[in-house]
Amino acid sequence: MKNFTISGNFKVGGELWGLNLNATVGGFYSKQSLSTNSLSNPAYGYLFAQHGTGANAIHDFNREKDGPYTESTPGLPLANFTNDMFSVSGQGAGGSYRPFRSDIGTVYDPEAGSTADAISIGAELGLGNLGHIGVDLGLTITNTNSGRWTSGNNAYNTFKFRNSVSGNDLYEPAYFKEANEKTIDNSPQLFDNIGGSKAVAVKLNVPSKFNVVASNTLRDNLGNSNTVTSNVRTKRELRNQSFSYLSHKEINDGYGLQPYPNLYNAPIIISQR
Repeated sequence: MKNFTISGNFKVGGELWGLNLNATVGGFYSKQSLSTNSLSNPAYGYLFAQHGTGANAIHDFNREKDGPYTESTPGLPLANFTNDMFSVSGQGAGGSYRPFRSDIGTVYDPEAGSTADAISIGAELGLGNLGHIGVDLGLTITNTNSGRWTSGNNAYNTFKFRNSVSGNDLYEPAYFKEANEKTIDNSPQLFDNIGGSKAVAVKLNVPSKFNVVASNTLRDNLGNSNTVTSNVRTKRELRNQSFSYLSHKEINDGYGLQPYPNLYNAPIIISQR
């Protein structure tokens, strides 16, 4: 988004018989326009969040109680994935299933920016035996950017979604499980590594007022800290029923059991009325 503003204020006057007569004329002009007429952003849902690593990637999530940030803000809004629920009905299987992930990652808004240029002009002319003239010029240029926290964010490399894990060929980024199924956690190391049942936050270091660095250490409200070394499950989670799926691309490449419409390459048209 581009914003442009120009304002002017002009004053003309003079002194006559001890009276100071003047007239002031002012004007204002503002324009707002798009930086580009088209914008293309890749979007990634819950299942394929590990592929959304670009600065312009769109993740499928929302924030609870989102709002502006100030120095007195006690905490950031809670981010929640908006994953889908699937109803399954078949021979020997049925119920509601939802995807789960084997890692803990970071979501963010796609990179966006805006510019604002403001010009102000002021002039004053006084006539008479003690004439004077004055000119005021002002220029303000503002650039605003939002998106993923990159500079000074040491926590991002630790808390990012993984497509694979070295030395673990059985690692699965995401899997399906019945929504109400209860099983024993066979990989409690991840739960313990992120603080267990305690409320924790990323430890922030502040070398200077406008320099905040996020570490890969989590701390609780008692001041206890724990450095996170891994954000993935070491074993696949147990579940009673096996649920597998194919993407549109895999079906179009011949992995399906029967022909399927080529939806992967079909254009998506959004109409607005």
